Amino acid sequence: MDRDQGEDELRGIPERGEALKIRSIVIPADEEQPLRREGIGVTNLAQYQGLVGGNIEAADLHDPASSIYFNEEGKLLHLPLNRRATFLLWAHNQRFRYEDIVVGDAFLVGAVDRAGRDTDVPDEFVTRLLEASRFRTEIQTHDEPGWYGNSLRFDNWVEAYRHVLQLGQRWRRVKDVRIVPEQ
Repeated sequence: MDRDQGEDELRGIPERGEALKIRSIVIPADEEQPLRREGIGVTNLAQYQGLVGGNIEAADLHDPASSIYFNEEGKLLHLPLNRRATFLLWAHNQRFRYEDIVVGDAFLVGAVDRAGRDTDVPDEFVTRLLEASRFRTEIQTHDEPGWYGNSLRFDNWVEAYRHVLQLGQRWRRVKDVRIVPEQ
């Protein structure tokens, strides 16, 4: 079977799991390099390691459910700070917020399926990180269940995350933060 032709056909065939490809978003540490979509073999450890330049470590992200992979030994190897991946980690997993950073290249995939395999990166991240061009920020406080925003708008998602995360750090009433693409 022709590789390019059969990729979509192989997606749902469990006995051919080694050929299954998922969509990811690669986040280079070098901010001069753009984010990019990358199809990766769901069971191809060497490909995962190649994207981060070494052994992999994953952290779960929430809203949307997903995972971010990065180099497990990145800090020991003195890899450069990945500000974009760090902001995503902080905004989508409160356990890491203001406590840890991502260094080196990273990539996003979807949450694991019932078989324990990664899935496609959520469409929400594709839209937010690769397609949208204007953003607003929202916060949720400890004493209110709703999300609240203001009139500030941002032309890039990194600055929107930076702003809302700094607000969350300064204002103790903030329970959670998010950015929302403008329609």
